[in-house]
Amino acid sequence: MSHSLDPAVLHSFLEEVRSYLPALEQEAARLRQSPQPPEAVAEIHRLAHSVRSACELIGLDALAGPAREMEELAAPSMFGEHRLDVAAQARLETALENLRRGLGGSGAAEGGPAAPQSAHASPAALPARGEPVEIADQDPVAEELIDTFLSEAEHLLERMDRSLGAMREKPAVAAQMLGELRHHAHTLKGAAGMAGLETASLVAHRMEDLLDLLIVGRLPAESEVLELLQACHDLLADLAAARGDNRALKPRVAGLMEQVGL
Repeated sequence: MSHSLDPAVLHSFLEEVRSYLPALEQEAARLRQSPQPPEAVAEIHRLAHSVRSACELIGLDALAGPAREMEELAAPSMFGEHRLDVAAQARLETALENLRRGLGGSGAAEGGPAAPQSAHASPAALPARGEPVEIADQDPVAEELIDTFLSEAEHLLERMDRSLGAMREKPAVAAQMLGELRHHAHTLKGAAGMAGLETASLVAHRMEDLLDLLIVGRLPAESEVLELLQACHDLLADLAAARGDNRALKPRVAGLMEQVGL
């Protein structure tokens, strides 16, 4: 699919993916320590999943493949296994090198190409706390990406809805669900930004901020907070369905952004 992309969109996308490399390389280096830090494998899984999802969104299989292998190697971290054996480490290092080569290096510091700016390349800038939010009637949708985004968004929103339902039914599991929910919100934020759905990306960013406060314990996972998270989810679903036409949803967006203006 990438052959039909605007070159500016593609270059800016590659720059975005390239920005994940330093963190992936850092966590891979931590795995060479003895003992291995338990959080390193989980972080590799999170980062690789983000890269893989984004690359699949625009059909860059040559980059999605290495990211998928890293994600699969680190997947046991989701089930409590936080260490890789020597063979798995070697495969992870190879996949990371393949990703690096596919990107042509790790950025400007290594001579990588500078990426031009694009209206569809990154999420909308997040307004400062308390700053009025201006919502456009129509987002600058990347028509070549929107259908793929909607397919990916449907799966993400389903998972988010299941997590929120579990948190309401069993408050004791809220803590373990928060990280998963934040991960899905983060992925949706980036995918919406790539597809030019800037308003959906903005709402997902605010939802991510709210989840960050819950994760670090600065907000309790009480019913009113869970209702606010559900409202974010429902609005994201409606913004995706509207395909960038925000006119009917602007009052809801403004109201929710005010509520989540943490």
